[in-house]
Amino acid sequence: FFFFFFSLISMTETIKESDVGKRVIVQGYDCGGVLRFVGLHKVKQIERCGVELDEPLGKNNGTVNGHVYFQCPDNHGVLCAPGKVTLC
Repeated sequence: FFFFFFSLISMTETIKESDVGKRVIVQGYDCGGVLRFVGLHKVKQIERCGVELDEPLGKNNGTVNGHVYFQCPDNHGVLCAPGKVTLC
């Protein structure tokens, strides 16, 4: 019961700006990474998380459509919905 309860708590944990720099996993990616950005998308004005992946499986280098959200090597960056990010 405790493990199940703990799992439910961790699944509903909200990612916050204070989590930047922490290890995370991103749904749909086969490696971990580091949370580099939490904030609003420049155009869509919705909450986004920027993650620097450990491996070059990402979509960017932290810059999306000319806006710099964070910096990382090419193909290591992902900008996604907070619901896809889980703290390790």
